[in-house]
Amino acid sequence: MTKQEFLSASLPYGLKLKSPYGFRPNYKEKTTRSGIVRLTGDMYADIENNTFREDFIHIVRPLSDLTKECVQANYNNGEPFVPIVELAKIEFGDISVIETKSKKNISGIRFVDEDSDTCVLAYHYETSSFGAHVERLEKIKNEFINVYYQIELFQHLLKWHFDLITEDCEKVYVTEDFNPYK
Repeated sequence: MTKQEFLSASLPYGLKLKSPYGFRPNYKEKTTRSGIVRLTGDMYADIENNTFREDFIHIVRPLSDLTKECVQANYNNGEPFVPIVELAKIEFGDISVIETKSKKNISGIRFVDEDSDTCVLAYHYETSSFGAHVERLEKIKNEFINVYYQIELFQHLLKWHFDLITEDCEKVYVTEDFNPYK
């Protein structure tokens, strides 16, 4: 996803941007003293007309945070949640988490679903896709299964401001000490 595509897809979810110029009171966007801009639906026309400033820097969560506790004011009543667990619940319903793990280019969850099957749901960074499989004890190989609600899963990634930008550009990452989405 390009930077422009990500920006457009993130409009309904209150993406925050950092201005390289700091506080600029003459901008019509809501800008804080720290230079963080809250993008709202009012900006859509500016983006559509290619007048949005390219030098604003997206504030996003790294994909490796899919398996970490996150806090976001407009989700889960502001209480901590683990994004990959929430995504698995959307896809599979009630689950019992066995483990969550992020490694080089993948974040995933291993869990037991409603049918008592042990399953894995993973997000692959390089292909920007979800994959899932069921671990069958009676079979030597795992059984790959469809991930049906991918559009809904991606909407949640956008809502939680995960870095889905595939082109090389400057970004500011959310950390424990810096989270403008709390």
